[in-house]
Amino acid sequence: MAKKIDKMTLEELVAGEKAAATVRRIYEDKMAMYRGIDYDSMNDRERAEYAEMSQKLGQINAVRLRIINEMEARLLDIE
Repeated sequence: MAKKIDKMTLEELVAGEKAAATVRRIYEDKMAMYRGIDYDSMNDRERAEYAEMSQKLGQINAVRLRIINEMEARLLDIE
């Protein structure tokens, strides 16, 4: 079950951002294998895998941005 970002403590937000950054690096490493390969020369399985990784990477980045925005808002409210 996912927890809403606005309900998380600052410590949970930091942990969530660290976890999302780790997952992002894993997907970026997997996608690095496809750098330099022409998309048109890939077979259907490779194209599907690349598209799925790209989509997941976009989702992870969106989550990270939401977490960072929430952390920033809370830090600015503390002052």
